[in-house]
Amino acid sequence: MKDMDADGQCAYVYTTLNGSGTIRDQAKACPKGTETYFSWSYPGYAPVQVQVYLREA
Repeated sequence: MKDMDADGQCAYVYTTLNGSGTIRDQAKACPKGTETYFSWSYPGYAPVQVQVYLREA
């Protein structure tokens, strides 16, 4: 992700697992022009439901 605006806000990405609402991993990009790479993995073989969110704050 990349912060594209000089608005004083940051771009955040975060994940939750199986609808728990608990944030598992997060990354942010700011100030303007900052680029951050985000990857996520989960060990094991059981099916999981992952929600990925992108927000600006």
